[in-house]
Amino acid sequence: MAKRRFIIDFDEETNKKKIVVGDVLLLVVFGALIALVVTLMLTAKKEKDNPSNVFADLIVPIVEENSKNEFLVDLSAIDNKEYTIKVTNYHGDDDINKKELNYDLEIINEEDVPIALYKNEIKDNLISSNNEVLVEKNNLKSKEKQEDVYRIVVKTDKKLSDKDTIKVLITS
Repeated sequence: MAKRRFIIDFDEETNKKKIVVGDVLLLVVFGALIALVVTLMLTAKKEKDNPSNVFADLIVPIVEENSKNEFLVDLSAIDNKEYTIKVTNYHGDDDINKKELNYDLEIINEEDVPIALYKNEIKDNLISSNNEVLVEKNNLKSKEKQEDVYRIVVKTDKKLSDKDTIKVLITS
């Protein structure tokens, strides 16, 4: 009668060791599954941090020089007190800049509502005074897709009215 053990089996009559192939196969499959789960988790985290997967309230493509985009943002209508703007160097899938372009982003806050501005993954607020901010000489690459993500965060708990707006100008 053989005494059953994990991976190595002893035969009591011949006193020889035998490797149990089924146990080794189960260990290999279990190890492969663990490696697969870890790989998928790392891939999912990398995809989550990818700027192209970030939701944007507004997407502004800049594909030519001397363009001007101007719009008002009603701060009272912002969900979760955060408004996201993506500035891209492409429009659709085929229309990508042929040469590098520079652009400026200007925010005019005439109502003095406390806001903060963050670009991409930078944790520092780009606004030093609340009335106006100018982010100059931002560069958009040529021939490969690029996105700059700006987050405007309202930093007040008071009730805002529809008169509380900011003007955003994006010029190239």
